[in-house]
Amino acid sequence: MIYRLAQPIEIALLATKDQDEAKAMLICQTKVRQKKLPMEVVDAEYHWDRRKLTFYFVAERRIDFRELVRDLFKIYKTRIWMCAVNPMTTKVGKN
Repeated sequence: MIYRLAQPIEIALLATKDQDEAKAMLICQTKVRQKKLPMEVVDAEYHWDRRKLTFYFVAERRIDFRELVRDLFKIYKTRIWMCAVNPMTTKVGKN
């Protein structure tokens, strides 16, 4: 159900949010490579209020990424959430 059309400022915020998510994903991928973690980060998503940043990843086994989360928190100063996704249904990038 559509309640109203998006305002121009909301459209601009969405574009900025998309850019920030892409940058966050690249930074997280870099940190994963530096720490040699056996996982692949496939997406990042900010909540609208930017109080939570979710990273979606694929891994074959359980991973201890507490140190990664601490490093990401130091950069973004927001709650970091890591979410494992099924590799068979994963699409790189957003539609």
